Amino acid sequence: MLVCSIFLATQIGKYVPGNIGHLVGRAAMLKANDVPVGASSKAMLVEMVMLLATGVVLVVVFMSHWFLAVLGDVASRISITFMTSALAIFSATAIFAAARFRERLKHFLWQLRVDLIASRKRLAAIAMIDLGCFTLNGLALFAAARLLFPETAVGFVACLGVATASFLAGYVTPGAPGGIGVREATTILLLEPSVAANEAALVALAVRLAATAADLIGFFVGTVVLRHRKSRAPRES
Repeated sequence: MLVCSIFLATQIGKYVPGNIGHLVGRAAMLKANDVPVGASSKAMLVEMVMLLATGVVLVVVFMSHWFLAVLGDVASRISITFMTSALAIFSATAIFAAARFRERLKHFLWQLRVDLIASRKRLAAIAMIDLGCFTLNGLALFAAARLLFPETAVGFVACLGVATASFLAGYVTPGAPGGIGVREATTILLLEPSVAANEAALVALAVRLAATAADLIGFFVGTVVLRHRKSRAPRES
């Protein structure tokens, strides 16, 4: 319950420029509740890697036909180049940090390996949770498209692929608060073969507003639970 509450309360931090506010917030709040920074860092690293891995698998399965079809399109090549460049910048930053803190990183990764081996069965559970999250994202996009434009021919499977690819694009773009702009642009680009650009823009906006509302509700719920937990602590001790 503690981890879930902290997760909900800190999700809103991803909208802070830099797109790492939620991660910093989680580490700080977990430390305040006697969870070592090393443990929370390993947990968040596994969370991010599993999220990316699950998303990439979904994109390969559901969007490979799209990537093959648009390789000759100039606008698509520009978008793909931009996302690739953003990923390269992120990777270069990670490599620089690894060189700067080599010994600490070596110990951190060694301990992470030991922990993963000891709890490897949980990785499947994490993958299933991530799969569920991506499925909900696809369902939200599908529902928004059908609600705003009932005559649209886009199906749920296509929406699942588009939502996943859009999320990953915003997730790996350094500095984009909550992936704002990147996710929407990717959604419009991927929906455009089946949905008009102006309609795709409205669908992307509706999904963004719904996601932001969900993050705000999560912040409220998580904060209330944490305050309730804190107020009960003295009486229980």
